[in-house]
Amino acid sequence: MNNLFNFLKFNVFIILFIFLFSYSKNSYAQFTIKGKVTDASNNEALLGGEVFVKGKKTLGAVTDFDGYFTITGVTAQELNDSITVLFSGYISKIKPIKTLQKDKDPNIFLCNFQLDEESEKKDVVEIKVGEDKAYPIMRKVLANKDKHDKRKLSQYEYESYVKMEIDMDNITESFSKRKVVKQIKGAMDSLGGLTNEEGKPLIPLFISETISKFYYQKSPERKKEVVMKTKIEGVGFGDDSPVTQILGASFQEYNFYQNWMKVLGKDFVSPLANSWKSHYNYYLADSMANLAGKRCYLIEVEPRRSADLAFTGNIWIDYETFALRQIDVAITKDANINFIEKLKIQQELAPTTASAWMPVKTRVLVDIAELTKKSAGFLAKFYVSNKKIELDKTHPLKFFRDAIEMDANSKNYDKDYWLTARHDSLTSSEIKTYAIIDTIKQIPLIKTYTEIIKIVSSGYKTVGKVDFGNLAFTYAFNDIEGHRYRFGMRTNDKFSRWFEFSGYGAYGVADKRFKYSGQMRFLPSRKIWTEIILGRNEDIMQIANNTDALASSGAFLASLNFGNVSQRSPFFRKENFMAVQTDFFKGFTQSVKFRHREYSQIGKHFAFLSDPNDLTSIDNNFTTSEIIFETRIAKQETFYYAGNYRRSMGTAKLPIMTFRYTMGIKGLFNSDFHYEKFSLAFDQSVNLGSLGRSYYSLTGSYTPSKLPYPLLEVHVGNRGVFYNFYGYGLMNFLEFASDRHVSLNLEHNFKGLFFNSIPYVRKWKLRTFVAANVLWGNLRDENRNFVPLTDQFGNTMVQPKGLGETPYVELGYGISNIFKFFRVTFLHRTTYLDEPNIRKFGVFFSARFDL
Repeated sequence: MNNLFNFLKFNVFIILFIFLFSYSKNSYAQFTIKGKVTDASNNEALLGGEVFVKGKKTLGAVTDFDGYFTITGVTAQELNDSITVLFSGYISKIKPIKTLQKDKDPNIFLCNFQLDEESEKKDVVEIKVGEDKAYPIMRKVLANKDKHDKRKLSQYEYESYVKMEIDMDNITESFSKRKVVKQIKGAMDSLGGLTNEEGKPLIPLFISETISKFYYQKSPERKKEVVMKTKIEGVGFGDDSPVTQILGASFQEYNFYQNWMKVLGKDFVSPLANSWKSHYNYYLADSMANLAGKRCYLIEVEPRRSADLAFTGNIWIDYETFALRQIDVAITKDANINFIEKLKIQQELAPTTASAWMPVKTRVLVDIAELTKKSAGFLAKFYVSNKKIELDKTHPLKFFRDAIEMDANSKNYDKDYWLTARHDSLTSSEIKTYAIIDTIKQIPLIKTYTEIIKIVSSGYKTVGKVDFGNLAFTYAFNDIEGHRYRFGMRTNDKFSRWFEFSGYGAYGVADKRFKYSGQMRFLPSRKIWTEIILGRNEDIMQIANNTDALASSGAFLASLNFGNVSQRSPFFRKENFMAVQTDFFKGFTQSVKFRHREYSQIGKHFAFLSDPNDLTSIDNNFTTSEIIFETRIAKQETFYYAGNYRRSMGTAKLPIMTFRYTMGIKGLFNSDFHYEKFSLAFDQSVNLGSLGRSYYSLTGSYTPSKLPYPLLEVHVGNRGVFYNFYGYGLMNFLEFASDRHVSLNLEHNFKGLFFNSIPYVRKWKLRTFVAANVLWGNLRDENRNFVPLTDQFGNTMVQPKGLGETPYVELGYGISNIFKFFRVTFLHRTTYLDEPNIRKFGVFFSARFDL
């Protein structure tokens, strides 16, 4: 009996032990929940979101730069709870844990969230005593700003991977009915199509990837990017497109330690600017935020004025160093910027061996609004990853000669190169994007539209090795030529990368005269950009577009082919010229030019006295032979290269200076005059912070020689209603001429400084500006006396006058961004008001595409 009892007792003990062990195992087993949080509208990652078990914020995680999170230590009992996600500006979401999908490992649950933005911010009334706790932290951030800014480093370099994608989105029903859209959708359906998280269709238009090496040197400041490999697939673009030169890290560099950041060509004030308190409000959201295992201060920022070009969002400040560790910001819906519905920048920074922090990941999203109710919008996404950061390598100054350099093999790679070279793998939708774009490009109608866009943007129609154009000059009508027809062409780099031949022929129906131009360009070096040019032309010119003014408006001069040309002192000019131009070193370009010109009268107001002492010695023909030396200094100027041309993208901060010396040689090829001319010009755009941005052109000239007025500086007047920045809106044609002068053309744009503060008006996003055109000059008597009272045909000559001690001054003001395109300038003439037939006040119109 005792043995039976002992047996039963032993088995009961074993059963109880097994039961208790299994219960204990389930009770103390730990589970993991992981996933990703994204924006539902565009599938972009949301970094810094809080994900936690409901009611237990200590059992949670913060999403990383790519939107991922991992929560560990979840018990079996807690599996009955829910997962909550919170993100500022978005509607929170909750999911029961039991409904989550399990991974291959049964102890891991998968949980993804797509969050919708809050439709509008709730009005919150906060009563505070003193300032928010964020402000003492921000003071320490600003106190340590200089040592954490990467610009303090003597030099650095890194490998950069840049990915860019542009899609068409917000496709309206009426837009989708268009023939071309139907064809695109039909082609996409065979590949499964592409949609956003809301299931709305996207049409991919462009995707690119670039691997490059970026180099920086502080003293003297130099930057250089070598594009090692580039891959591009786009409608209207290919690997041979010049756009490949502007897809690298140089054009996706965002430094929040700068006071002002250039984004989409606009000046945005940084939350870390020295004037931080003037532009932003700061709120400490969390003093114990965990970011990749590091304690941070989480601070919310918002603009003081919602219409300003400033950011709203979150910044993470390192707890120990007060350095910026991560940022996730966007512009407000009220921001005074055109066509942009959303602009979002996310950036992750990491410390270097020095005290400076470097951006290691950057993500930018730009949502471009529909231009009309019947069109579609666009979505542009940029991703930058920087690795292999080195701080101790130096390079000789000549290494930085070209700011952007394409490796000779940048477009050559084997099929597996990008699999290992990418810093991050492509998503399934990005892989599909490549295939869809390749299919779309083959649609005949798309090829036609692409060609039309190229013609409109460049002015030329390419047929094999020849470009026909410029189409903008194909037709004109004026009172001398009547209907003027012009046909032009040039060879392109498919014909030769060394030689270019170009020219045009023109004919006027009324004057029955043929005009032409022919030119040859030789490019002996592209590394050290060098051009040798030979040319000849015969055409009608005017005093206004015969000037050697160092700054001129091409659109304004082109418009002079229309209208009443006979009132603008026209003449016929034959010209032969030869020029050589080269870059001596970065930012220093020297050119030498010889030209021979023959001038002859074809209308009124073109004559001079060959002997100023003899009023009957009227002549209307003369010849010049001259040599021109020109020096152009443009430090930090960058270029991109398109075919056989290079185009300037401007300088970062410094003015562009151009000096020109001209010497006329009497007797050379029957030249009638010996003379000298000196001219100097400065052009610059200056950011004045919250006050806006100014652009000025300051020019001066001096001609110590005796010359007829067509060879002097005849200042450009304007009798029309269209504004010309480089001219004088209220000055008559041929009203003033100078043999020495200084002129200032200035425009200051206040952006939305005034209108942004006016309720009900700021929604129109109007902007204000002021302008000033000032001219100091003089015309010596010996040059004034060259002008006869009448020409050879008895027509009364307009007598150009010189300025006295009083400068000519025009002051203006205006409103821009009217209906997002138009500008109105109100101009007042304040001096020389007693001159006959002048306007003291004028209203001028212009249009400008500006974000």
